[in-house]
Amino acid sequence: DTRDRGYGSVMVEALSALVAKAGENGFSCNLITPPAHTDEPLTAHPVFQERLVEGVIALGWEHVDQEALRIFEEQRLPFIAVHMEPDDASIPCVTSDDLGNAYKLTEHLCQGGHTRLAFVGGPPAGDVANLRIEGFRLCLEERGLALSPNHIIRGDYATVDWQLIDGLFNGEDRPTAVVAVSDLVAAKLVAWLKEHGLRVPDDVSVAGFDDDPLAGFLDPPLTTIRTTAARQGQHAAQMMMDLIAGKTPQKTRVTLPGDLVIRRSTASAPRPG
Repeated sequence: DTRDRGYGSVMVEALSALVAKAGENGFSCNLITPPAHTDEPLTAHPVFQERLVEGVIALGWEHVDQEALRIFEEQRLPFIAVHMEPDDASIPCVTSDDLGNAYKLTEHLCQGGHTRLAFVGGPPAGDVANLRIEGFRLCLEERGLALSPNHIIRGDYATVDWQLIDGLFNGEDRPTAVVAVSDLVAAKLVAWLKEHGLRVPDDVSVAGFDDDPLAGFLDPPLTTIRTTAARQGQHAAQMMMDLIAGKTPQKTRVTLPGDLVIRRSTASAPRPG
C-alpha cells in the first residue's frame, strides 16, 4: 500500500522485480491493495477466504497488520515484509538500510561544513521515516552538532506544513542544509525556497531519498539516496519461494544499503556574513 506515501515509484520498482523473479520460476502473483474508506479487513479478500495463495508479501506497509498476521498463521501462509523492518524479529523481511542511508546522506552534508541541519517530512508513526530521522540524529550527535527541536518538521512522504517551514527559515538559526524524507518532499521544498528568495544550493542545500526517476531532472538536480527497490523485490521473491518449498532461507532479515547520489542540490555551507 503506497497511497499518499510519496514513494510509489520505489514500490513499483520492487514489485516489478518481484513479479519477474517469481515468473521466471513458475509462480504467479496477485496484487491486492488494502480496502479504501472501509473497515473491511484485508483478509476479507476472496484469495484469503478461499485460500487461493501460497504466501503473502507485503510492500509498503507502515506497520504489520497483527490481525492479518494471525489469520496468515492459521492458514499456514508464509509472510514477508518488504521495505519495512517489523519490531517482531521472527517476521521475515527485506528492507533498505534506512538508518544507515540517512546517516550517509547527513554525513555528506556535514563534510561540506554544514552545522545547522534540518529534517523535513515523514509521519510520526512511520517506521521508515523514524529510521531515517534516527540516522540523521545519530550522525549529528557523533559530530557534537546541536539539533534544535524545531529543526525536525514532520508531515508525510508527500508534503509538510508549509507554515512550519516558513517559521524554520525565518528563525535566527535558519538551517543551511535540509534532509527531506523523500525526493517528492525535497522537490517541493526546493520550489518553496526559490519562491521565497533562497537559492539552492548557494543558500540552502537540499537532499532527498529514493532517487525518483525525475530527481536528476530537477533544477538543480537532486542529491539523494538510490534505494535498493529492485534487489528488495528479487530477495523477497526468492525467500518466499524457499519458504513455500519448505526450505529455510540462509537469512530471514535482509537489510540492503543504498547508494549516495551526489548532484547539484547540495554544496558546501555558505560562508557567514
